[in-house]
Amino acid sequence: MTAKELNEKMVKAGTVLHGNRVALAREKTVTQTKGGLFIPDSAQRDNQYAAVVLIGNGPEVQALGLNIGDRLYIPKYRPVDIKQRVGNETYWLGIMHFTEVYLSYPDGGQPLEIGEPEKVDTNA
Repeated sequence: MTAKELNEKMVKAGTVLHGNRVALAREKTVTQTKGGLFIPDSAQRDNQYAAVVLIGNGPEVQALGLNIGDRLYIPKYRPVDIKQRVGNETYWLGIMHFTEVYLSYPDGGQPLEIGEPEKVDTNA
């Protein structure tokens, strides 16, 4: 399910997020490599990216220009996790204050791969 589909379900169910907060749905943790090998639970890392599913009505969070489906980097011990029931399904959502939004990738874009830093020629 995409973030936009989840947003539509939540809005139809009457879910409203108040204030300068953002509701996020974590991306699925990778459990299998591209080559087909399964990653044991002890080696899996918590996913630090999530998709925006609800945006609060506060002026500061509106000024960030976030959209439903944008991909955010989330700190390891944030956000506050809640269980939200929508219809017959239950979702785990994270709620963050707008000041905790550090990086965003518009339209669900993939973050860039980090490579070696460029060498700067100081003689030029």
